[in-house]
Amino acid sequence: KASNQNAAILDVYGNQSDVAIVDNLLAREVCLSSDYIGKLAYVDIGFSAENSEEFAAAFRKSDSKLFYKVNKELDKLKKDGTVLALALKYGIADSVI
Repeated sequence: KASNQNAAILDVYGNQSDVAIVDNLLAREVCLSSDYIGKLAYVDIGFSAENSEEFAAAFRKSDSKLFYKVNKELDKLKKDGTVLALALKYGIADSVI
């Protein structure tokens, strides 16, 4: 269990985690930094919190199977209404992209 978002991304980089759900801007900044470019990738997961913070999933760049699998599952959850149902349940429907 990572103590913060930076640690979560470093856990992915260090093979201690497969994926980290973190702030979108942080994911982009880290994944595009010179230390991690080509080693980490991120995807906007289409969710933002009430304070307009957007989230992304960070992956090891080499783990393209997991990257595509997560994207496919997120698309299915959006299409079948699960994402919207959860957003409505938790009062954040206006924040779902």
